[in-house]
Amino acid sequence: MKTNSRTFAVKATAHLTESWEVVQASFKRFCLTAGVATLTRMMEEDATAPCGGSYR
Repeated sequence: MKTNSRTFAVKATAHLTESWEVVQASFKRFCLTAGVATLTRMMEEDATAPCGGSYR
């Protein structure tokens, strides 16, 4: 059975495009999560400096 190379290339390109979109979405989620965690830590440090730790 012969495989049409053009059809294969189109299917491969579609799969690569879909995979790349998934990678980009995952990276965006990672950056957002890391950014929120960093800002939370910074805000906690800013509040702790003048006020002291919890229950103090």
